[in-house]
Amino acid sequence: MTTDHPDKQHERLWAIAGDWATTGQVVGDPPVPVSGSDIYQVLRGGFFLVHHVDVTVGSHEVRAIEMIGARPPAAAPSWRGHTTTKATPSSWS
Repeated sequence: MTTDHPDKQHERLWAIAGDWATTGQVVGDPPVPVSGSDIYQVLRGGFFLVHHVDVTVGSHEVRAIEMIGARPPAAAPSWRGHTTTKATPSSWS
């Protein structure tokens, strides 16, 4: 069944929409510091979020963009992202 309206599953994603200051660490020995910003935007229609990443992990700058969501009748949310660092660009899905 196809719908033109987001459902409760999509509405839960909307809770993270906004601009976020990101600080923390990657678990390890020693821990690696992470700092920067994340921006989550709900795309028109409400089925997807765009996630913009601008952080430093240890001494590495990371820039990424990610699409999160699903348009019914998909069984589960999906995501696709692309990142680029000074070292190597990569993508995942």
